[in-house]
Amino acid sequence: MSSVVAEPDDDQDDPALACQISGARPELDPIRIEVLRASAAAALFGALERPRIARYELLREVGTGGGGSVFVARDPELAREIALKLIPASDPALRARAVAEGQALAQLAHPNVVAVFDVGVAGDRVYLAMELVRGESLRAYARRATPRERVRAYRQACEGLIAAHAVGLVHRDFKPDNAMIGADGRVRIVDFGLAGADGGAVRAGTPAYMAPEQRAGDAATAAVDQFAFAVALREAFAGAPPRWLVPVLRRATSAEPAARFPSMTTLSRALADDPPARWRRRALIGLPLAILALAAGGFVVGRAQQADAPTCDAVAALAPAWTAERAIETRLHALGLDSVFARASGMRAGDALDAYATAWRAAYRGACVAARTEPSAQLVARRATCLAGARSRLAGAIDVLRASGANDLDGALRAAVELPSLDRCANVAELVDDIPAPEPSQVALVAGLRAAIDRVRAAVDAGRADAATAAAATVASARALGYRPLLAQALLVEGHALDAVGRRRDGVTQLGEAVDLAIPMRDDATAVEAYARLIRASGGDALAGIQPVLGLAERLRQSDPFAVGLLHNNAGVAELAAGHVDRAREEWRAALQVARAVTAAGAVELAWVRTNLALVLDPGAERDALLAEAVSVTRDRLGDDHPHTLRIAIAAAFARPGLDAARTALRAPCERLAELHPQQRALIVECGYELARLELDAGDSDAARGHFARVATISRGKDVDLNRIAVAAAFARMLAGDRQGARAALDRLATKLQPDATTRWYELIVPADVELGRALLGDRTASARAVAYLERAARTSTVLAITRRLDALRVRARR
Repeated sequence: MSSVVAEPDDDQDDPALACQISGARPELDPIRIEVLRASAAAALFGALERPRIARYELLREVGTGGGGSVFVARDPELAREIALKLIPASDPALRARAVAEGQALAQLAHPNVVAVFDVGVAGDRVYLAMELVRGESLRAYARRATPRERVRAYRQACEGLIAAHAVGLVHRDFKPDNAMIGADGRVRIVDFGLAGADGGAVRAGTPAYMAPEQRAGDAATAAVDQFAFAVALREAFAGAPPRWLVPVLRRATSAEPAARFPSMTTLSRALADDPPARWRRRALIGLPLAILALAAGGFVVGRAQQADAPTCDAVAALAPAWTAERAIETRLHALGLDSVFARASGMRAGDALDAYATAWRAAYRGACVAARTEPSAQLVARRATCLAGARSRLAGAIDVLRASGANDLDGALRAAVELPSLDRCANVAELVDDIPAPEPSQVALVAGLRAAIDRVRAAVDAGRADAATAAAATVASARALGYRPLLAQALLVEGHALDAVGRRRDGVTQLGEAVDLAIPMRDDATAVEAYARLIRASGGDALAGIQPVLGLAERLRQSDPFAVGLLHNNAGVAELAAGHVDRAREEWRAALQVARAVTAAGAVELAWVRTNLALVLDPGAERDALLAEAVSVTRDRLGDDHPHTLRIAIAAAFARPGLDAARTALRAPCERLAELHPQQRALIVECGYELARLELDAGDSDAARGHFARVATISRGKDVDLNRIAVAAAFARMLAGDRQGARAALDRLATKLQPDATTRWYELIVPADVELGRALLGDRTASARAVAYLERAARTSTVLAITRRLDALRVRARR
């Protein structure tokens, strides 16, 4: 039985388990007896203490295999059910080997290999805490799946074996029962109980699937997994596979290892080259010109059309997205806006869009000429689709700009500079993927809906209030269409849109579904970006399941560095919020490695990688260089006065090590932000409040009073920190001489903001400021409370907001 299968039906404990206990043989494992007894008692008498291994509560046994027993267990720290495998290992050498191989599996992050969360020793057993897969084995799945679905599922299993072989592990007991397909359609290989290093000798395994050399006890290389895999796949067709598959399986099950495929990777390619898929691709390429032109913008190339190909009129192909008339109208619209920043930004956005349109036309002409001699019609179609997507994003950015007013022109400028790179449309390596093509009858509808999704992306980049509604409409259309890769992309856009309009938590469901759809469809870019945004939307809760996604990210480092950088960046934010400074630093260093390769869409969003990493570095040349780089990235794309540039400049200024240097650097961007962007109330409050605190700690009471007073007058709005406004008002009263009014206000805030054991480190800063104010008003115990709050925060974070306040409090205490 599988090592991690969860029974798909009822999860309730069975009272009949009491009968099993009475009939248990004396040699039954004591742990198993305990679990049976506890399950029966729970069913009969209600909740009770469950037996534990390490921190894990054992709920019920679900099977044995690979030399151990597997239990459904509960992890109380993460409040989730897992699979816990217990491997008897009384011999120290055997125990060490089991731990080492468990650790190797834990490092094997791949979506088609069951995730291992924890490995350890409890008494004379080794335990492995693993992902609990709710689904069925490939053996059961094959009974109801179509031939195409069977091959697709086994190709996923093949990818899992490829990943294991890449780190030197050979499964040595692959069979249909050791591969599970979950409710999400994703296959995971499980039960690595007999796994070992490539070349190790072992005679154990399941006889029906053992290669001849394994039966003989010879060295077991990756070729034994290939043999077992092919036997299992033949069995999935009841011994009568489709004719095209027969020679593939015959070669993979050759008696001599050298006669098999050179690797599982080669075998996977052979499985992908099935005639039905080839004919579907040919049907797609051969659709009438009028239909495919919807996606390709004019140059569609069955071989018959190439001799009479059109003259590559790029100007006509780009219209109506961008024409000379639209270019003029866009600039006139910007010039008519009643704001110096808006007019300047509108012209900058118009220039960026015009430059992109010029580059698009050049890329189109190049692709159109290349189409006449390109031997791969599939590659031509993908280039056309890539250019069509870029054209739709351009059209969306133009629409956003033309609909913008003076207060939201900053978003339109960001949409204009966040257009996708056109280099990808000419890069063969990046255009080739394994995402299933739509059925011929869906092609035109997919092209139209994909264009709609691309236009919504531009609205999301601009932060438009109606982006979430538009994104939800594309999701509904994608569901009705039934083409799952496009549905995954639409869900990702909706999740991102909800975040952009301040409803981050509302996107958790959409982003989770996007991940679940994209992974089995082999759309790694969508899966990784969706998971990165899921980490943010869930407040870090999704971080626990990141390991399999990291495996996907490794495959994307060259083709989609943005998704990889975003994943590591958001993981770092979640780690820091949880107080794991070292882990956050590690994630941000990984993000920085790929962020610097992003020069088009996503470059502005990833500018934060630099400031985030600087936040957890000691003062020095590296930190200064990162802060300067972050400002440079945004300034080059958005200009000096864009709110995003100012936000980065504020973060860089506040990160300066000296108190005087920080407040001097912070004044200009804070004032510029309030002057040019009064609608950015949340950021104005944050900047003004921190500047006031710096002035106060530096001893400049007049400057502090002025900044606190300005913060106190800011009107409430989305995401504005009302507690900071209230504290600022109290400090302004105190510094103006109204000590009684300030004391009453601070006392009320102290009662309201009392931290408890669940309060996170960043939530302790404002309560500490309240206690500082009370201390300045004569409360002799308040200073100690402020120090206690900040020291508690400092135990899990070293950000300057905490250390600077602590240093200032200690200086005050010595006076």
